[in-house]
Amino acid sequence: MNTTIPYNITHFDTAEDMYRACQPPLIQNEYRIFWWKNMPLCHLCLDLQVKYTEEDIKESAFSRIINTLKSNFDSSISTEADYKSIWKNEQQEEWNNLLSPLLAKKTGGLFEPRDISVVICTRNRAGFLRNCLKELTQQVYAPLEIIVVDNAPSDTSSKETTADFPLVRYIAEPTPGLDFARNAGAKTAKGKIIAYTDDDVNLHPLWTYYIAQAFASEEIYGVTGLVFPAELKTQAQRLFEEHWSFNRGYVFKKYDNVYFHEHLESGVPVWNIGAGANMAFRRDIFDKVGYFDERLDAGAAGCNGDSEFWYRILAEGYSMVYTPLAIAFHTHRQEMEAFKSQIYYYMRGFTVALHIQHERYGHKGNLDHLYKHLFPYYFKKMPRMLKAALRNPSATHFQEIKGIISGIRYYKKTKHAKP
Repeated sequence: MNTTIPYNITHFDTAEDMYRACQPPLIQNEYRIFWWKNMPLCHLCLDLQVKYTEEDIKESAFSRIINTLKSNFDSSISTEADYKSIWKNEQQEEWNNLLSPLLAKKTGGLFEPRDISVVICTRNRAGFLRNCLKELTQQVYAPLEIIVVDNAPSDTSSKETTADFPLVRYIAEPTPGLDFARNAGAKTAKGKIIAYTDDDVNLHPLWTYYIAQAFASEEIYGVTGLVFPAELKTQAQRLFEEHWSFNRGYVFKKYDNVYFHEHLESGVPVWNIGAGANMAFRRDIFDKVGYFDERLDAGAAGCNGDSEFWYRILAEGYSMVYTPLAIAFHTHRQEMEAFKSQIYYYMRGFTVALHIQHERYGHKGNLDHLYKHLFPYYFKKMPRMLKAALRNPSATHFQEIKGIISGIRYYKKTKHAKP
């Protein structure tokens, strides 16, 4: 992705028009998402400066789409050659006939509306909140309730915005900190499933449906979903999407006791499970593993309250899944300084979370990941990183290193605090 010029986010449903989906971009760069009905198959970053042919795009898209299909439905795929021939020759009816029975296994079947409480944590961002609530109240499957948690507000804008949506419940959490707000939402929610999203997120109309579907198995206690960028207008947004993306791919994944112990020695990479902007839990998991650790996230260490919570779920023997069908669109920070600050707090919170995970369970892999992997990585490349940072104002190496050091200091100051 060229991070110096904007990308327009475009969507093409291959169930409707295979031809247009593979035409070269004409007006501006594109972040092009390929779908089959409600299922995303892949995306391509198409740069106007590159002279693509239709065949180039067909080839690139197909290689990604077939990987998605093989990863999700390997036992049901006949031969890759059949798919490629149909895709290359734009045989629309044959393409749909191939994909329909496969994807029906993941997208088909009616599920009764689940007992879902949706929690949105916000603070002084009425514009974002209004847009989020407008789309959330138009879900095909309405949730049981929508709760807005106003976290230590300095004005009444969130309360006034919520009042325009009669079916939305407003509560105020006076203690600053995202995890205080998350916990307040969990404690007041009535649903058997508690789903979280952010105020700067727009949700696919079937988001609640596919969140519910992911909990069909009783062994699943947590769910995360796919997060696309809502826009890629500024350099900061494009840098975030290229290097720190919330997109965890197009393949269904299960995270369980086997996954946890396979990675235990080197540090379980729970940060790969999803994003806090798109996650849900069975209500009773909070009784089993506790609530979000209030030493983490905005208003405290910086972030990673979500992944630390996922770590506890797996460490206690429960399972989670990632579903690319539960889709959110996140508005990344537009300004470069805000982006750099975000990365600083990401690394700071990440460092604190690793210490907290070690504190709770004594799993050595957490500290090994920090001190035997990250520290050598950064300090080995320090001279080159510093040169790059001096040449390139958009580089975040300084913020990453400062965040790690600040996280160590923060943890030492707060490690005796009650979680």
